[in-house]
Amino acid sequence: MNCFSSLLLLLATTRDTAIATAADAIGVAITDADPVIANALVGPSSLRGGTNGCAIVATDPPETEELLLGETCCNCIYVEGDFECLARGDICVRCNSFSTGEGERTLDRNGQSDGPVDGNVYFPAEGTGPWPVISFGHGKGNKDLRTDKTRRNLFLFMVQQGFMVVAHREAHRWPAANHKAQLQVLDWLYQSQFSQYADQSMTLMMGHSMGGRGTLTNVADPATIEKYNIKAAIAMHPWCIDRCEMGSGDCGIPLLPTLWISGNKDSVALNDVVYTHYVAQVLSNKVFIERDGQGHNFPDNFLYDNDASMENTIRGFVNCEMFDDGSACGSLYGDEDISNMLGASGEGVDLDIERDANPDGFFQPWVGKECMPEGGRPWMDPSDGYSRTKGYRLTTGSMSCTSSRDCKGRNPWCASECRNPVFCGKWTRGIKNCKECRRDAAFPTEDVTDAVTE
Repeated sequence: MNCFSSLLLLLATTRDTAIATAADAIGVAITDADPVIANALVGPSSLRGGTNGCAIVATDPPETEELLLGETCCNCIYVEGDFECLARGDICVRCNSFSTGEGERTLDRNGQSDGPVDGNVYFPAEGTGPWPVISFGHGKGNKDLRTDKTRRNLFLFMVQQGFMVVAHREAHRWPAANHKAQLQVLDWLYQSQFSQYADQSMTLMMGHSMGGRGTLTNVADPATIEKYNIKAAIAMHPWCIDRCEMGSGDCGIPLLPTLWISGNKDSVALNDVVYTHYVAQVLSNKVFIERDGQGHNFPDNFLYDNDASMENTIRGFVNCEMFDDGSACGSLYGDEDISNMLGASGEGVDLDIERDANPDGFFQPWVGKECMPEGGRPWMDPSDGYSRTKGYRLTTGSMSCTSSRDCKGRNPWCASECRNPVFCGKWTRGIKNCKECRRDAAFPTEDVTDAVTE
């Protein structure tokens, strides 16, 4: 990296770290990406209770912040103040808070958890499983008890899809995104009293913001994928701070099917930066949803918006990629073989995902015409659709790192970089030959003769 690039990266990182902290902490769209504005807010303003005579009176006693062993967690219907529920719904799961061990919680020099890791676990209220596991990485500001307060409904929604969810609650420090904590909680789970409920052969990595970057780091590493039997990933507004692979500041490029969710008004996890990382993924299935008009707010706010189209897309993705449901694959990608339809840029094909005309999602109940959303504050996601929905499904093509497919997804912004799917050669100081970028023994080396030289 030259001095000029280093300076730009440092300046952008300092500013974006502050903004990401504020935005993740409150979970709202920050139009001007101003930390002062962000810190002045106390919660999702559009979810602070009904108006026009529709106020909800809480009848349930408040839940404790720590999730006790054997406790039942229920979804929050409305949220006000510091994510405090006005009323609780009837979608409930078993849950528990935990620590992976005793001792001081510390970070090593790279910002990774270097001691015990705290977390929460959620799994179905009935049955013994085993269920495939989701390991979730939160955003920078949602550490400690806020992980449950700001993400519980998302976790419960994923449990409904047939998963067990484990979520760490550790601090982030740039640029590491604490991806190791996302793995440490899996190590704990598989040795814990809950191990009988976990299907260790199927793991989905999932994260938001800095947790999204940690997710992408983990699913770009072959050893991690093999050790934890990871099958797919969901990256929600991942905080990728630079288009180019110039070192530790960038996100990894997934080797596994990945659902990317971004917002075209996101001034923290910049949409165009996220999109260039999506384009560079060409060795596995991928889906990209660009939320029109949305900033760095909670990507799970579709649960509050009754957005059945987003619910259906996530459900279709996990059913296809995790549960090998052919009908779900067809509904998401279409029935046409699109193995060789990446195009010159590596974008893939248009999946034509549109916001439902009658977006009646099932997770949150409809309160009534005079209540939210018509008669009260608008829901958090008022957009009419999605700006861009791209995808690619690899069915018959080669998954080798030496396929000519490697050289697609090249980033025109990064002239000195061999921009192929897994950053095979990291930053290569001017080497553009894809074959030269495959010297790392960690990646496949078959079919070398198929490599394309530029």
